[in-house]
Amino acid sequence: MSLPDGDYISIQDHLAAAIEADTGPGGLREETDPAVKTVEAQLRKEPRAYRDHEVPAIAVVVMGKEERREAGASVRNYRLAMYVYCRGLDVQAEIALCQRISSRLEDLLREENQPDRMLGDLPGALAWSAESLILTPSHTEFLTGEEAHRGQPQYAVLGLVEADLEIPASAY
Repeated sequence: MSLPDGDYISIQDHLAAAIEADTGPGGLREETDPAVKTVEAQLRKEPRAYRDHEVPAIAVVVMGKEERREAGASVRNYRLAMYVYCRGLDVQAEIALCQRISSRLEDLLREENQPDRMLGDLPGALAWSAESLILTPSHTEFLTGEEAHRGQPQYAVLGLVEADLEIPASAY
């Protein structure tokens, strides 16, 4: 039996693709030297699974969904989480890098509200969609920790950027 991807996987894939497409000057995936080395539409079992050449990394996950009726129409609201993982020898440098990446990620999310962006063709890829979306960063926080690596301390910083994605539905 083959199941279709559905809305959760489609949203994760479109958001990861939008991050990958941020290749201009100052972008997360700037072509000459990208600030982010890995973008995935999944969360690895643990951050330490990333190898040195894969960090900084961003993992995109749909955390949940709510549906409601408004003025005779239905609206689907998805909670999104983007995990930003940085690791290195200088904790202050890694915190600053994680904060810069998270700030750019928040700006990118806001830019995706423009009619010519909307996470690529996401509203058109969802059969029930009313062809629009509202994407709003809602919460960001940072956690730090220390790991031993070849007898030398390394510092890991995890940034969590949460966002709400609201998509009006043409059919319930």
